[in-house]
Amino acid sequence: MVDKNGHVMFHPQLKPIDRVTRQVKPNYNNMDFLELEVPQNQKQARRAIINCDNTETFSMDILYANLDLGRVYRQTNDYYSECIRRAHFSIGMAVAKDDEVRLRRKMPKDRQVKANKEWFSGKRWRIHPKWRYCLLNDTDTGLTAEEAFFVYVKQMHEVPILPDLCRSRKALVERVLLDGEATNDIENFWDLNWEQHKEKGIHLVFFATTSGFIKFHNQTLDNYLYEDPNYLEPSLLDEITNDPRHRVKKPVVAPEINKYEHFVLELNRKSMADPYFKRAVRMPNTIVFDVNSRTKLWYGKSMPNGYGNEENETLLVTATQALYLDQALVGVVGMEFVYDHLVNTMASIGCGPSDEQMWCFLIDEHAYVVYSSLNTTTYSAYFAQNEKAKRDNVIGKWFGHVNRVTERTMELLLKKNFYTVTTYVDYQAMCKNEQVAQTTASASRLTFSILKFIGWFVHQLFRLITQTLPSLFWLDHFSVPAKAYTVSFQSNTDEYPCDKMSKFYIANTKARTEAFLIDENHYERPCGGSCAVKLYASWVPHTNLLLVGILQGSGSWCYDETQCPRGGSSTSGVNVPFGFGFIKVGSDQKLSIDPTDPASDSGPDGVSAHCRHLVPPKLGAGASQCLKEEDEDGIIPDESEFPCSPADSVSPFKFLIFCVVIGQMLRL
Repeated sequence: MVDKNGHVMFHPQLKPIDRVTRQVKPNYNNMDFLELEVPQNQKQARRAIINCDNTETFSMDILYANLDLGRVYRQTNDYYSECIRRAHFSIGMAVAKDDEVRLRRKMPKDRQVKANKEWFSGKRWRIHPKWRYCLLNDTDTGLTAEEAFFVYVKQMHEVPILPDLCRSRKALVERVLLDGEATNDIENFWDLNWEQHKEKGIHLVFFATTSGFIKFHNQTLDNYLYEDPNYLEPSLLDEITNDPRHRVKKPVVAPEINKYEHFVLELNRKSMADPYFKRAVRMPNTIVFDVNSRTKLWYGKSMPNGYGNEENETLLVTATQALYLDQALVGVVGMEFVYDHLVNTMASIGCGPSDEQMWCFLIDEHAYVVYSSLNTTTYSAYFAQNEKAKRDNVIGKWFGHVNRVTERTMELLLKKNFYTVTTYVDYQAMCKNEQVAQTTASASRLTFSILKFIGWFVHQLFRLITQTLPSLFWLDHFSVPAKAYTVSFQSNTDEYPCDKMSKFYIANTKARTEAFLIDENHYERPCGGSCAVKLYASWVPHTNLLLVGILQGSGSWCYDETQCPRGGSSTSGVNVPFGFGFIKVGSDQKLSIDPTDPASDSGPDGVSAHCRHLVPPKLGAGASQCLKEEDEDGIIPDESEFPCSPADSVSPFKFLIFCVVIGQMLRL
């Protein structure tokens, strides 16, 4: 939803609350529609959205970013818009390309609703906690969403018609009933194969649909614990620490994660609104692997992890895939399993834990590390809070910034078209004010004296103006209207709205090339030190993973930062930039797609022919279009002669008179 100036009132990617300070951002109501959709042809979008040109569908290629801006995806949207009569806003809808087809049950001639209580029996199913499938009755207040919906299912089972409280959500209710029927036997299938699942470390399988319906099945794995056996409650920890009978040299720090959080029941209840669902849909025909960064399991007894290191905890991996039927999205199927199974699988193909001589990686569609074969890898480092452990950890890091060799490998992956690079600008970012540098004592005293005098002068002038201003009301006759803009919220922190930009590297799984990245499979020296490597890469079929192999030559010291630092062959020190940084772009400048992006239309100079980002004026800018009211006869008057706001500005004549009056007063 946007107003007639293109400012967003509602948008799925509008983030009005700062995730760090939890405060409203000052410019949340000044966000342009084109700053959130990131289009390539802005004029066409502006004309269609504001003027409600709904005669035909138009499309835009955009960059879709996830909530924490860690991933972006190319996406083509079809846009539909409509103005609301006698309202100052328009409402629109964007539908992704190839997502126009929907599933629908073929209704019988008698139009009876097909419902069966058996489809929703048991407790291994959930519906979206925020959606209203049926309007609430007074008796529903003490029930869960599933219990309340089951009440209406029983009614439809007995009388095959929609209850009155469900008719306003007819399409949604019918889709949930269809999903319940289609998945009725899936739990029996999961039961039959559960022993095989447990052997592979799988403890959870699930299926989520677009109606918000989720069916899941989970079992407890042997030899694993679902709560940290060494965890102490903070209150109990304080008692032990403060009790004089107990001498504790160093207080035990309670970990942030002390129990397993269920992937469906606790972390992802919203089905198609959850990150894993959106990610799977944007990678059709692909199994999407990822490390679960929000929870973990613990070993039931002291035992080595998959890398052979004694540890107390282990990581979890998720695998998801979007399922389609005749081009219609059915849902996303997924599972969660222990990380040790992934390590064992890699060992079976010759990429098991080893030293730095042969280093294998699995990196995902945005080049984040999912697996590293280095035998010093520990799971505890993945969740560690101290900087040294974070620095030593490789899992979850961006591949191009692990060391100089991976940096060079990323350069070759771009050159060989395994990845393409694009630019994303975050117009909703917040930056911190720079701290003022300290000066010497003598300079600070002089500065303080000057500032004190200026403050005294401004204070006296302000008092004079406030005492004499009421008598100058007649000056309003000489004022002229001016455009104005008012910020709704003022930030009381040391942050301010700014633009940040980052390069993103997106997988090109269709690339067909030889496995070796260096021509003729020769050794290469990525830095000036004693280092020589051979580099290999190949996509794992039907997955989002790229297998990368780095073979280090004998006598090489490629991973010593002192001998082989990152940025060794770049004058700027950064060969493959990644991560958001502050930018300053004038209103007349353009940010184009990088020429290596095959989706761009590059001009003769390698500059994009279409403007991806056009930075608009920020706070304090005038409105680009006035809101116009219809009169009593339904006619919109011509207001081109009037400004958007009646706020006053000082005319030259008024300013002259004001200066004369102030001068006379100062002589008294």
